[in-house]
Amino acid sequence: MRMSAKYAGATQAKLSEEAKPIYPILADLDYQNSTTSTIILPAISIEPEPFRRWAKVTTGNLNASIVGIEINLAKLSSPSESAHELSLTAITSEAQIQERVQNFCRTASITAQRLAAYMAAVPVSIPIVHLIQKTLLPESQQVHIAEVFMGGILETIPLPPQSPPQPPQYRFVQGVREALIAAVPISKTIRVLDTVSAYIAERLGKGVKSFQALIALLHELKPDERQQVEKFAEIGLDTLSQLGSEHRAMAERLRQFIQNPPPPDPKGLPKMQPHTFQIAQIEIEELARFDFKTAKIARDKKNSKNWQITKSAGYGWQRIEELGDVRVEMVEIIGGTFLMGAPKDEPEFNKDETPQHEVTVSDFFISKYPITQAQWRAVATQLPQIKIELTPEPSEFKGDDDLPVEQVSWFEAVEFCDRLSAKTGREYRLPTEAEWEYACRAGTTTPFYFGETISAKLANYDWDYAYNNGPKGGDRQTSQTSPVGNFPANAFGLYDMHGNVWEWCLDTWHGSYSEKPEELKKSGNIPWVSGNEKEERRLLRGGSWVFNPRLCRSAYRSSNHPGVRSYDVGFRIVSCLARTLP
Repeated sequence: MRMSAKYAGATQAKLSEEAKPIYPILADLDYQNSTTSTIILPAISIEPEPFRRWAKVTTGNLNASIVGIEINLAKLSSPSESAHELSLTAITSEAQIQERVQNFCRTASITAQRLAAYMAAVPVSIPIVHLIQKTLLPESQQVHIAEVFMGGILETIPLPPQSPPQPPQYRFVQGVREALIAAVPISKTIRVLDTVSAYIAERLGKGVKSFQALIALLHELKPDERQQVEKFAEIGLDTLSQLGSEHRAMAERLRQFIQNPPPPDPKGLPKMQPHTFQIAQIEIEELARFDFKTAKIARDKKNSKNWQITKSAGYGWQRIEELGDVRVEMVEIIGGTFLMGAPKDEPEFNKDETPQHEVTVSDFFISKYPITQAQWRAVATQLPQIKIELTPEPSEFKGDDDLPVEQVSWFEAVEFCDRLSAKTGREYRLPTEAEWEYACRAGTTTPFYFGETISAKLANYDWDYAYNNGPKGGDRQTSQTSPVGNFPANAFGLYDMHGNVWEWCLDTWHGSYSEKPEELKKSGNIPWVSGNEKEERRLLRGGSWVFNPRLCRSAYRSSNHPGVRSYDVGFRIVSCLARTLP
């Protein structure tokens, strides 16, 4: 029920309830309001938001309400008419199953729906629910567990007669598990199985990381350990069988393995000979959520001569690379298709930014900021040389580790990436020109990801110049680079894509896009390279602190010799989502 108080300090018994229960699935229950056989209980999880709502209820705020339950003791006294039996009657038809799931989805939050879908792949257990929250759904909280357990999709498992008292155990209502599993991508369901398998294996002192590997260990376990794993395996194999013919066949093979254990090794076999082989390993990326502020600039509706900046909140997902006490934050960029280049009606566009053309980019990671002086120093001093030496302190502007590194050549930026690749086992490189512009625009088509113009409050550039009749001037005390992250991010959570320092790209310079090969339009993750690698000019993007705003546009292209170092040139790095390494 959703409950409210008619006056401040009302007791639980005086809480009023709205006309209908919060869950439509319970609407057929016979609730008797304000009777002596009824107990009203608010349901509050130990988290800030529920307590905030409860505080409003207790102070008599008529617009505030809290979720709770109403227990009819008369109903509970008759086993044949218990609320449990009435609300969780057996469902047999597909329509009833879908109705049960739809009722849950209509009342549950998106996070609770995802949590329920992940729980459906494995046995219902509070420790496993907490594991799923920690590893797969870190944004979920106590209240989301409550939503699942109170959502009409779970039921208690009846205890055998004369069983000793024990905490209740739960399972999904018949047919609901299958419906939830069908709504989740197969890769997510497999990840749940593997995560829980790794958790169980760790508790048993085993080092396996996947569901299949855990099943393979079954016959090596002690009887009590084997019994624990078999309970999990039963549901896991049922889940696997629902993921299509390939996984169904795998589940059947694993069942046969469990039912017919391999015979013990016979004695007297010839001496074993060593056999070498290569293996491939799939690593699940563990990403962390991060929050940021982005901004938009537009003409003031009341006074068209003025420009107004509005800020909003956003969030993204990132992977962290640790370099001692320094870390590099790599933001996940989901690929897509976008228009690369500038339209001919964009103010102050250049011909080398045309013709506009569609480019498709696959998923990748890109550093949240231009590489800082602290990050550069860590790689230059701590990681082994691959091809060339790196100077630990190359920058013109010093005094703050968060200043972007500058005065590094294209070759030195590539060496930085090569060293990081060797350390992590992942491929790190400079971005392609298409990746850079896709990441910069973050879904926008305007000259800047902020809008039609830019201001001194949004980026570090030569503020003495205006763009598109936009604001002019700023209040900076010195003309130089600024610490990364000082200005609002774009919608992907990337900072300093406009101004601060130019950023090296992989591609060689081409005077326009008119001769760009079609295969590079279909895959923007491949650089457009031609000529002599050591002689051809390399692309620079983003503008810098010393240039006017026209050169800081999303589409603007510049270039320089790869051996050049300048106090306004730095770089950021890219990593592919997946790569097979030797």
